[in-house]
Amino acid sequence: MRDALTELHTYALVLGGELERVDRQIALFDAEAHDVRELQHRRAEIADQLELLSKTVIALRAAADPAGRYL
Repeated sequence: MRDALTELHTYALVLGGELERVDRQIALFDAEAHDVRELQHRRAEIADQLELLSKTVIALRAAADPAGRYL
C-alpha cells in the first residue's frame, strides 16, 4: 500500500509540474490565440486528473490506515 501511495504522490508531482508548465505557456500567448484555448483545455484536464488523484489517495489512506497513525 505504501508503494502505491508513493507512486501516486510521484504522479501528482509530475502533474503539478505539467500544470505549472502549461500555466507559463498560457501567460506567454495572447488570450485570443487558438493555442491558448488548447492550452487551457489541457490545463483543465490536468487539474481534473489532480483532483481525482487526490481523492484516490485520501480514500486509499483511509482504507489502509483508518486511524491515520501511519500514512
